[in-house]
Amino acid sequence: MSEVITRVLPVLSGLLRILLAAFFAFVGYWKALGPIEALAEHHAWVAGFPNWFARIVGWSELACAVGLMTPVSGKLRPVIIWAASALFINQVVAMAVHVGRGDAAETAPQNLVLLTLLSIIIAVQLRNRKNGQP
Repeated sequence: MSEVITRVLPVLSGLLRILLAAFFAFVGYWKALGPIEALAEHHAWVAGFPNWFARIVGWSELACAVGLMTPVSGKLRPVIIWAASALFINQVVAMAVHVGRGDAAETAPQNLVLLTLLSIIIAVQLRNRKNGQP
């Protein structure tokens, strides 16, 4: 049984990394480069912050999306762990902002799913680093 888990977890982590990198590249692109007016229509949180803040969040999400796609090797694995950890913190802060704005009921499910998936990536990468596996 543990041999199956040992083989499945890296594959699952790789698929999650691809999906989350695509998601964060998409949302990061719009926050970093999209018109602020369009962001305000689709992301209510932008309205309460300076424009530069949305841009910084977007660029950080883009950078982390690239980090998630870093090849898995001993020397580069920390990049994946740091990128996933930064996105995890991003989602915790996002949930706090949404709670403060009173719209958490609409956004919390997405944040919780992303937190769960990022947790899986972090746990698998840390486990594999400890065991010397790809």
